[in-house]
Amino acid sequence: MRRLKDFQIARLDVADAGLTCRAVAVDGPEAVLEPERPETAARLALPGRATLSFETARHPILLSGMADTGPIPGTVRFWVTDAVGVAPLRLRPRLRADFPATVTPLAPDGAPVGPPALLMTVDVSAGGAGLAGHVAAPGTLHAIELSVPGLPQPVVCRARVVRRLATGTAVAFTDLDDGVAGTVDRLIFAVRQRVARAAFARGRGFA
Repeated sequence: MRRLKDFQIARLDVADAGLTCRAVAVDGPEAVLEPERPETAARLALPGRATLSFETARHPILLSGMADTGPIPGTVRFWVTDAVGVAPLRLRPRLRADFPATVTPLAPDGAPVGPPALLMTVDVSAGGAGLAGHVAAPGTLHAIELSVPGLPQPVVCRARVVRRLATGTAVAFTDLDDGVAGTVDRLIFAVRQRVARAAFARGRGFA
């Protein structure tokens, strides 16, 4: 979103009300925001036309768009648009985390073609993960069993390698259940929300 950074301070204005916020997560034209005083979000007329302003190293930025309630309680969502109306949330934040993952290589038909490997994640989102120490070619298919704190059962799905990383590979989940994906999203938003609140308590420009 034009140089808005995670956990950066921004001002959200909706109608006659304005809030000082931190960016919980940013991707493309969307941002999820944590108000400095969460109770003030109730004063906003949502959904509604909004502006988001913030400082960069070179100059201030002012964006026009829409705002609505966020994906978890206490947050507000902003997206850049010329249209009036609520658009579906597409933002899938990542969380840097070292969660254990069992990774099994699969043939194109889904049959295992090698032994499972116990690896650790570099980061996780509801759309995929970074796998430390994983060696595989882009496009190859794997079965993933991922243990995520806060979930009663491991995340089990297939994943395709999308690119190599200096530390391993990045994989995209191909058949993750929508309900599980939504739960993972909410957990990650909640962790990032706590980081934003802690940054407000410290009074810093960035977390």
